[in-house]
Amino acid sequence: MYLPRQSALLRLAALAQDSEDLEALIVTIVAWRQAKRQVNSQTSHEIISRCVKLGRPDLALRLLIDRPKYGVDLVSISVARALLHELIEVARRPTKSSKCTPVSSFQDDPFLLASLYPKFRLPEVWMEPASSAMLASFGTSFPSMSTPRKRALALLKEMENPTPVDINHDLSTTWKEGRWANTGLMALRRPLGH
Repeated sequence: MYLPRQSALLRLAALAQDSEDLEALIVTIVAWRQAKRQVNSQTSHEIISRCVKLGRPDLALRLLIDRPKYGVDLVSISVARALLHELIEVARRPTKSSKCTPVSSFQDDPFLLASLYPKFRLPEVWMEPASSAMLASFGTSFPSMSTPRKRALALLKEMENPTPVDINHDLSTTWKEGRWANTGLMALRRPLGH
């Protein structure tokens, strides 16, 4: 039986141009996994990046949640930040992203992704400044008794009194990620009364 080379899946991911291509890619990934093939880290990175770039963070989150089925990993904090940013943007303007369907709900999906960070050997979200700033500012934009706001305030409390842990991650940010963090921190000042 002929099995295509690992680079074939990577090339297919890189060639995706729209939502339909991404949907076809997911079908291919399922077949790839059923043939007992692995999705390597470079291919995982490309798949998640394409989902973000093409405005389908919901598909990326679905792939990450069901790792046994798809075998796709969240391989870098940079990709995690970009996915979190896109999920937050979709949650803020769900009508703008008509093709996106929430995994749980638009307001819960960013928190769902944040809970997956340790599963993929990334730092807890409260230890990662850019992600925590984006997530906290998103959550505090909701009414006072809402679940997202309560989660954001719990995140802020954890950031205030962090549990010491040993981290072996590069938490440096790109210019764009730094801008997301600064925007998040500035947005936090308003609802918290600073």
